[in-house]
Amino acid sequence: MSIPPALKDALRELRRVRAMRPDESADPVGFAYWRLDMADCLDELARHVLYDADRERAAVEAAEARRVAARTLEAHGHRSVIRENLA
Repeated sequence: MSIPPALKDALRELRRVRAMRPDESADPVGFAYWRLDMADCLDELARHVLYDADRERAAVEAAEARRVAARTLEAHGHRSVIRENLA
């Protein structure tokens, strides 16, 4: 069975963004923004994975990434970003 092109693209983008992971202790705000980018990638991946369990897992991980990012951003005064990304 071959991998559908949209799934390949979503996996490629997930790997690309994952490779850009900043150091959380040195830049917590940058790390929070990276988490939001990862959440977007996971949402895209969830649209294209082949199995329901994988789709659910990607969606859960995306939601958790957004929650953690929101806490960090709120702690650093970035409230407008929180509203945009948790809506």
